[in-house]
Amino acid sequence: MEKVRKTMKFQFINPEYKKIKQASFDMQEQKQILPIYPSTESLRQQAIRKVMENALMDYGYLLQENLPMEFLKKEKLLGRKEAVLNIHFPENDEKQSKARKRFMLEEILLLEMGILQNRFSVDKANKNIYKLEDNKKSCK
Repeated sequence: MEKVRKTMKFQFINPEYKKIKQASFDMQEQKQILPIYPSTESLRQQAIRKVMENALMDYGYLLQENLPMEFLKKEKLLGRKEAVLNIHFPENDEKQSKARKRFMLEEILLLEMGILQNRFSVDKANKNIYKLEDNKKSCK
């Protein structure tokens, strides 16, 4: 990889590009959003995209929904499989945005559930701390 030179001009470092035929310039196939994954110098984006596409096509059916359907409908969120596909290979900007929103909410909910589970575990472990000698529990 080349080093970024400090300058006031914009610069591309190892850009990848795709040739577009003039005849198909206005076709839908040319209007796509491509993911950019972190990679090493020898691993090209095109190779990573192909691996991700194959993995999603071959094993995407294994993804299970982990949010209640009522919640998805109420919040107008994408299902998990559709969201994963639209994070990696979005159909359009709107679907990409909806997929991001779904995973942001999922992450917040999972963090909240972990906090609640920890709180309940601590409360359960401490429930016998405040016992009186005659086996009556004191009020908190």
